[in-house]
Amino acid sequence: MHILWIKTELLHPVDKGGKIRTYNMLKEMKRNHRITYLTLDDGAASASERASASEYAHEVVCVPYQPREKFTRAFYGELLLNSVSSLPYAIREYQSPQLQHEISERAKSVDLVVCDFLAPAANVPRHLACPTVLFQHNVEAMIWKRHYEVQSNLVKKSYLFTQWLKMRAFERRANGCHHFGSAIPLSVAEELLRLADVFRSGRLGIREKNFRFAGKKNQVESVLRIQTIEGEHHCLFRFLDRKATHRA
Repeated sequence: MHILWIKTELLHPVDKGGKIRTYNMLKEMKRNHRITYLTLDDGAASASERASASEYAHEVVCVPYQPREKFTRAFYGELLLNSVSSLPYAIREYQSPQLQHEISERAKSVDLVVCDFLAPAANVPRHLACPTVLFQHNVEAMIWKRHYEVQSNLVKKSYLFTQWLKMRAFERRANGCHHFGSAIPLSVAEELLRLADVFRSGRLGIREKNFRFAGKKNQVESVLRIQTIEGEHHCLFRFLDRKATHRA
């Protein structure tokens, strides 16, 4: 199978969760399938990092992309213009006519188009000549909702509220298969296993007051509310002698 994989960045250095996940997936898929990796390119990758792309793709196509420098007049001007757009800024900033053209043309000669993360999704035309899949790692609307809820500045809070609503609407359209033929969200089971690992490593920085003793020595429990694309779930994590087990 020939797969066109769409991304907003090259994977090296493989130093973030999303990059690690995609890198390992593509390395395995490359064994049995032809991978064409189509990405936006801001020019920051070194020559060795570009050469390393052969580890996960047979062909790499880079589309020049110049991100707007943050906290400049031009940046704030874009934020202002985005107020009249139906797309959230986090999606709008990755729109590229050249990327859209590359997708349209290359989709004619591949078996499957995979859009990795929500960010480049607005560049994928509808009704391509081959099946399309959205592979989403996070529930982006929930992230924006949290930003809105914890913001104390009223101006910023108002802006974040509109961005949350826009992201929620866009995400629902994409995951509801109105745009893509299929959507692959992070599954509930996989998310629970990942969270168990996060708890074991202590990366969440949970304080003692978040736990309650379960009646046994050295054992504590914590009930978490977990939001995924598939819905909201409650999970009981039980810790005994610093080893976590969980049940949903």
